[in-house]
Amino acid sequence: MDKILLHNPENFLSIINRYPQVKIVLSGHIHQEFAKEINGIHYLSTPSTCIQFEPGNYKFFLDKQPPGLRLLTLYPDGNYTTKIERINYIYECDMAASGY
Repeated sequence: MDKILLHNPENFLSIINRYPQVKIVLSGHIHQEFAKEINGIHYLSTPSTCIQFEPGNYKFFLDKQPPGLRLLTLYPDGNYTTKIERINYIYECDMAASGY
């Protein structure tokens, strides 16, 4: 995730910061779980429903984590809870692959 950056992150953050009601920003398609807080806003991604990329690595490597999903419960007061659920499934993939 750290290598896959927005082209203009300061522009994005300045827009998001205009809206005090924003508590969470969700994204996907980075093939890994991610969570970070910036200025009180939580930025979350969901794991892939297929192969996982190894987190924290700047080169392409697969992770052995199974497919997963992020569950969110939103409350009327603006709070939320979240958790990651992994699929109980053995997924065979080529761990020596140089890309997918």
